[in-house]
Amino acid sequence: MSQSFELLTLQEIDNEVAALNAAIESLEGRLTGNTVLADARRELQYVEEELRKRRSRQRRVEADIDEVNAKIAPDEKRLYDGSITSPKELESLQKELEFHVGVRNGHEDRLLKILSEIEELSSRRKAAQQRVDDLESEWESSQVALRGDLRQLEENRTGVLRRRDEQKGRVTPRPLGLYEDLRPRKGGVAVSPIRAGACSSCRVALPGAVRSRTLDKDAVVQCPNCERILTPG
Repeated sequence: MSQSFELLTLQEIDNEVAALNAAIESLEGRLTGNTVLADARRELQYVEEELRKRRSRQRRVEADIDEVNAKIAPDEKRLYDGSITSPKELESLQKELEFHVGVRNGHEDRLLKILSEIEELSSRRKAAQQRVDDLESEWESSQVALRGDLRQLEENRTGVLRRRDEQKGRVTPRPLGLYEDLRPRKGGVAVSPIRAGACSSCRVALPGAVRSRTLDKDAVVQCPNCERILTPG
């Protein structure tokens, strides 16, 4: 077989290697990260932090209510136990009691709002936790399959690389060096078959002398336009 055809075979093998490398890289990315699960975990963390804040506020407001109740209780006792006989003092105590009751009512309204928010956030937390659990279970199951697929791809690549080494041994050093120089510069296409009298890569028509030279099995002929190695059509 001519050197150009040996190089064309090598290029086909290299294309297999490139495809396997891309598939392996994609699988490795899926094994190391899950953006949907990461987003679900962030949502759960956010809801839990908001719940923590609301419960902290609940405790503070309940403490405020207890403090006001501690002031209301003795005032109510004095108001109704008959110990105050002065109308002026009684009026003053009633106003003070009304003020404290108003303060307590305000605290209780705040507490009701906080409790409503806690209820809503608790529902959100339950749903967020369930989503995280479902996604984790799904991801863990997929990891087993993905790792199996990855092992298979790596085994396939090992076999293809072995074939590549064998194929390289069929090419003499100068053509091989030219091929390895052209491949990265020509978008992975270093060897181009002749089709309808033209280079199949750049589509430029080739002189008859160039086409004839490609029939020499030891010749390595390059396209005058794109410099790719030509194989007979």
